[in-house]
Amino acid sequence: MLNVGFEVISLEKVRRNSYILVGSRYREQKEIQSSYEIVTIGSVASLVSGYAFPMALQGKDGTIPFYKVGDMNAKGNEVEMHLSNNYVSIELATSKKWETAPTGTVIFPKIGAAIASNKKRILTEPSLFDNNVMGIICGDRILPKFMLYLLNSIDIAQWASLSNPPSISMDSVLKQQIPLPPLDMQRQIVRELDGYQQVIAGAKMALSNYLPTISCSARSKKALETIAIFKPAKDEVKSIPGEIDVSFVPMADINTFDASFTPKENRKLSEVLSRFTYFKDNDILLAKITPCFENGKAGIARNLTNGIGFGSTEYIVIRANTSLVYPEWIFYHINTPEFIEGGRAFMTGTAGQQRVDINYVKQYRIPVPPLEEQKKTLDQISYEQSLIEPSKQLIKVFTQKNETRIKEVWGE
Repeated sequence: MLNVGFEVISLEKVRRNSYILVGSRYREQKEIQSSYEIVTIGSVASLVSGYAFPMALQGKDGTIPFYKVGDMNAKGNEVEMHLSNNYVSIELATSKKWETAPTGTVIFPKIGAAIASNKKRILTEPSLFDNNVMGIICGDRILPKFMLYLLNSIDIAQWASLSNPPSISMDSVLKQQIPLPPLDMQRQIVRELDGYQQVIAGAKMALSNYLPTISCSARSKKALETIAIFKPAKDEVKSIPGEIDVSFVPMADINTFDASFTPKENRKLSEVLSRFTYFKDNDILLAKITPCFENGKAGIARNLTNGIGFGSTEYIVIRANTSLVYPEWIFYHINTPEFIEGGRAFMTGTAGQQRVDINYVKQYRIPVPPLEEQKKTLDQISYEQSLIEPSKQLIKVFTQKNETRIKEVWGE
């Protein structure tokens, strides 16, 4: 057997495919049970790739948006693309023979770790995008917004190659099968889902306007490495029987700008001990890889099975010295726009697979007042968060309604 990443495929199967590690050659799409017509994306839409965007041409004046993967993370671009960090002139686009993708093109990352973010967005005006992005241009049989909602129910990682870095080929997208209701039904579904999305967007706006405020009397600051342990040793659990259950926490289970998350999966200790990152109850998990780091993916491990957890190797694990500081005190200092912005200057790796330098995190300095003062501030934050809890519930309820409606389209 040949083990590639988290997938196991037979060596003979790889040999029959000329040793080509393209995920779509090995993954079989689940049969669609929908009552609607089943078509391939390639039969109702066309695909376009982006253009190389040299650094020397970035940051120029112009009227045509030139999107990069990072622009999908910008506030206001959560569904529709409205703002770009780069614009180019019509003259430059013409001289480079760059053709804009039309309004309604659905875009997504096509290379590197950004694929795992599973983001899809829709263009609101004719635009350009770089060669780390792929676009779907809908034909007259499918509405762009309906295509977007369908794609939101598909994990695009299944289209990616098994190589390092992973990439998505046009062929893997074009052969994806989807249900295709009549246009009138598509319009009805889109109106319904847009209504749910507006409720979700309103609730998210309320949440985004709230950021925990920490004020304290401590004038001096301490580096995190002086008040916490980084990457606790697995020796702590090596003497525990391998057959016990422990929590397994993939990156997808961690929320953004929210300390809480719910462990959903258990695995045997022997299955995860050597291959994954170790942590235990009350440890802080910080995503170090982009775009997860830039999106504020972090959390505090709680309610782990047997108090033990394992997860992505892209976590930085921070264990607070509780004689000096509460885990929440550290979390609220490192889960801020200021911390994230500072970390961008300390990224290593290639485009699409950059990681924040752990030394930046270790040396990040925060105030450390007495525990009594920390608790008073944390209690106030807890009270404030109880007031915005209804917004979180709205998001949960209407996200579920959205998912249920799309599942009905798929026949699930």
